[in-house]
Amino acid sequence: MSFLQNKSFQAAKLLGFRLSVVCATLLFMTSCGSDNEARQVEPVLMVEPIVENVTKGVCNITFPETSDLLKDEELRWKGDNPESVPVYHFSQSQPEFIDPQLDEMGTGTSLRTTNQWRNSGTEVEHYDIEGIQRLKDQGKRVILGLTASVIFENQFAAKEDFLEVVSRDALNNPVRHDEIVNNAYRGNVASKAFRDLIVKYARTLIDVGADGIFLDEFNSGYRGGEDSNFDGNEGFDDIHEADFRRYLCKKYPDLDDDGFVKLLGTTADNALSCSDDLCKSNFSMRKYFENNGGYNKNLPLMAEWGDGNNTRTVPSPDTFAETANIVYWAETIRRIRKYARNKYNREILITSNGLLPFVDFQSVGLFDWNPEGPGGGNPFYMNYVPTDAQLNLDASYSFLNVFSTLRQISDAISGPVPTVLFIDWPTQMSENYYNFSVQEKKDYFRLYAAEAYASNLRFAWHLKTSISTELSAQESGMLDWFVQEAAFYRNNAALYLDVSDSDVQVDVSIQNVAVKVNEKTDGTLVVHLINHNYSSGLESQLELDVTINGVFAATEATIISPDNSSIISVPLTVIEGRTQLVLPELQGIAIITLK
Repeated sequence: MSFLQNKSFQAAKLLGFRLSVVCATLLFMTSCGSDNEARQVEPVLMVEPIVENVTKGVCNITFPETSDLLKDEELRWKGDNPESVPVYHFSQSQPEFIDPQLDEMGTGTSLRTTNQWRNSGTEVEHYDIEGIQRLKDQGKRVILGLTASVIFENQFAAKEDFLEVVSRDALNNPVRHDEIVNNAYRGNVASKAFRDLIVKYARTLIDVGADGIFLDEFNSGYRGGEDSNFDGNEGFDDIHEADFRRYLCKKYPDLDDDGFVKLLGTTADNALSCSDDLCKSNFSMRKYFENNGGYNKNLPLMAEWGDGNNTRTVPSPDTFAETANIVYWAETIRRIRKYARNKYNREILITSNGLLPFVDFQSVGLFDWNPEGPGGGNPFYMNYVPTDAQLNLDASYSFLNVFSTLRQISDAISGPVPTVLFIDWPTQMSENYYNFSVQEKKDYFRLYAAEAYASNLRFAWHLKTSISTELSAQESGMLDWFVQEAAFYRNNAALYLDVSDSDVQVDVSIQNVAVKVNEKTDGTLVVHLINHNYSSGLESQLELDVTINGVFAATEATIISPDNSSIISVPLTVIEGRTQLVLPELQGIAIITLK
């Protein structure tokens, strides 16, 4: 088999996602109150009006039809192109600190910058507003982060406030997430009170001058805790249960009570009756589990419930949890955008960790247990930071097929917004990266940033995390090189903007060279060559014959590379309808352009 057949997994097998245009079945929008408290709820502007009366758990709701959210321009960025410069920097600090490395990186988008955690970052006075403005004056777009799912009991003034918003298991108990840090929990995104908290924190970020907001792990409250081996035993609170009943009644409008008993495989004492008040427990998943010996993710009705923990949103969801997440997410984003527009008359960039709708650019964390592996995730996730047996960089792998498919999935979910990869942390992949030598770190970004950009993605230059034991780019000797690499992609932005995949066949005479062919809107063909001949370092290749299927008007091709500052021209030869050229040397990357 060829190099690419051996080393690059087939995209369709990797992701298994449907690439149809997003037509999510957004069947409901509800917000049930707690049983012991009456709450006043802010109206939410939708395509059709939503009325939210919340009094002691009784819901009185109207909600929009299926695809209205995905067509709603109020959920979208209304400004100029959010990516005039296709360069991104990943740095995360405490709210009161702005990483001085960012001052060195030139124009681009600062991904995350700071991050709210517990009560740190929840008030305006927590932030270095002058530092934020300094970055903006340098031409950077400053994204500030907030934790959109992790909560702690001591964040709340009263225990009952915490209990109202915490995620719960099939026994209705709060789910601890000590695998994150001790005493951590996840918030319940179905809870209007929890979404209120997210919006409150987001407003603070807007008030201190953020150009955008990174909402981290919004839909992570379905995973289950460490005690249950992360088996999905989470999300079974009263509000989710009420929304599940509403979802089922909308999905199966012709079924009566007996029909639901047969469809759902429930017992007569746990029958769904759509004529009753759906916020009251006439059918309960918790009761269903109890009647079947306890929670089991393989019970038949779980096929209707689904998996809400996927950070790569399914383009066409057909289960409750996947659909519900889009609805809760849309309501949250709408309110954040509305605040920025109404108070400051400006747009706010929205992003999150994963592939989600209604964002202005996708931020895809490269982490363990991702669904891109040949087994669809655990335990066969895609290792985006590959190592050999000695834990050195194994750069023989190409991710072009995977990256191209991520691009297609992103387009299906959110349209043609930028998609940015970053090394997520703390993960095994980030540990792999930090264990590399300086040269291996450079080679990693040299090759895989090039593959990402060739696939019409972006890769954020990894400056620092907020873990003090992980060396920053400056401390590890990487900062000057990152500045240089970022400058190449900034100065040659035209190679990466307004491009699409091309089906023009290109062959090279040497093995282990990945090839990606794009076409610009003006007809320019852009051929990316990435050298994966690697053994303790890149092995330069000399005198590569490159054959392009087709005849072009140009008599020579231009070759540029981030490996050096030179731009060279080489003559073209046409033989039997195919255009040929000789590339004198391929170190790591070469980009060939011709018309």
